[in-house]
Amino acid sequence: TGEAFRRFVGALSDSEACDVMMWAWPQVNMGRDFETLIVVLLDSNSLQNHASKNGGHGGWKGGQVANTGCPRGMECGMFDEYALI
Repeated sequence: TGEAFRRFVGALSDSEACDVMMWAWPQVNMGRDFETLIVVLLDSNSLQNHASKNGGHGGWKGGQVANTGCPRGMECGMFDEYALI
């Protein structure tokens, strides 16, 4: 339910809640009675950090540097992700 999702997000730190809100989406006809559910994947892939092109995270100043993305000089498709070391 929406209330259960709000309780879940409310128990997280601000940065964790921000990540969950950014990556959650409604999935239609997925529930037991074909209702719409709120879905978010919380696997090891969620630990990756896309940051933003200007070095901020979600527009925050002094943010994080991306650790995944398309390496410089490489042509990548929309869903291509590489670990940037």
